[in-house]
Amino acid sequence: MLSHALAFAREGTGVCPLFLDEPLEGARDGDRREMFSTILDALPGKQTVFLLSDPGDIDALRATGRADKELEIRG
Repeated sequence: MLSHALAFAREGTGVCPLFLDEPLEGARDGDRREMFSTILDALPGKQTVFLLSDPGDIDALRATGRADKELEIRG
């Protein structure tokens, strides 16, 4: 699913890729930062949205230094 989302986002013009946290479930903590960096590297110049609920994923994305904006939704 993740590879299909990346392929669609790379091909689409004017799309804003949206990733849910399910494709990242089960990844080791050490691999998460690399996974986010790889996703962002594959989509240069595109605004990308990640909907994350796992604190480890949130920390890993922040650790890439490439998270420009964050919105926290509680409920």
